[in-house]
This record gives sequence, C-alpha cells and structure tokens, in this order.
Amino acid sequence: MADFDAVFTNAEPTLFNGLGETLTYHPAEGDPRDIVCLVDRSGDSPNSGNGIDTMETVQICALDDATTGIADKTWQIGDRIRFSDDPEDEFYSFKGEHRSRTNSSGWLVFQKKVNVRMGGKTL
Repeated sequence: MADFDAVFTNAEPTLFNGLGETLTYHPAEGDPRDIVCLVDRSGDSPNSGNGIDTMETVQICALDDATTGIADKTWQIGDRIRFSDDPEDEFYSFKGEHRSRTNSSGWLVFQKKVNVRMGGKTL
C-alpha cells in the first residue's frame, strides 16, 4: 500500500496543471500572482433586478498552497481574480463563500457584474 500512496502523493497538482486554467489572483493583502485552478463557469447568474446588469458567477478550485494556489483560510472579502482574456479593469470578486474541501484544495465562489443592456439594446 505504501507504494500506491507514494505514486499518488502529488497527483492533484499534476491534474491541476493538465486540466486547470491559469488566472491572476489578487489577494486583498499582498501581491498578485498567477495560479492554476479548476474552473466551473456553470454557476447561477441571477438578474440584479433592473434589467441592465447581471451577476456572472464562477467557482474555482485552488490548491491549498500559498505559492501555487490559495492557502486555506487566507481568502477574504476583497480578494479578486482575473482571467487572461478579461479586460484589465474587470475582476471577479470573492463572495465570501467556500465550498467542498479536500486535504489539499478547495472551491471558492467569485462574481462580477456584467452589463447586458445598454442604450435599449441587449448585448
């Protein structure tokens, strides 16, 4: 059994590098850094009620690591993420929600407001 455990000790970082997306994590305190995360874009996008804006939700699964991910319980309101194809002034903000955890990773929920109608036209 020890051989089996040794083979899979670093399997999760390998999976992240093979299946994850690179994004820039901007902690509320500290310098921004690129991290690799699993990303779920199927989150709900509730209408804000005014018919002009909607909230786009993404969930990211980050490694519990202060260098290559986001260390457990260091996340806070004010943390932001930006994907490489996002405009430089658009960020997803941490909602304060965290979901499933393993010993080495966890899911965090981020949102950003998206304008879906401008000047009477739907985008």
